[in-house]
Amino acid sequence: MSRKIELKTGEYYHIYNRGVDKKEIFTDKKDYQRFLKSMKVFNQVQTVESLHLAAKREKIREGTGTLYRVPVPNGQLVDIICYNLLPSHFHLLIRQRIN
Repeated sequence: MSRKIELKTGEYYHIYNRGVDKKEIFTDKKDYQRFLKSMKVFNQVQTVESLHLAAKREKIREGTGTLYRVPVPNGQLVDIICYNLLPSHFHLLIRQRIN
């Protein structure tokens, strides 16, 4: 039986998750970078289809390389107070902004 938790605007929450069987969820630097980018891109009221599509729209050309700018969230859902990313799990301390 699952229990329903009512989240409240202005309250702080500790969010955490671990890999299945304590397996690594971050295996290299790119995994960490993608997770951090996801925290920014998906923390908005406006729907975002995927990181790939968001990056395509925000592409900036500089010389021969291509840089991707993470869009500033429009109407953030939560304030990310702090986070800790470890190879097999992560922790987030957030404050809810929008119910």
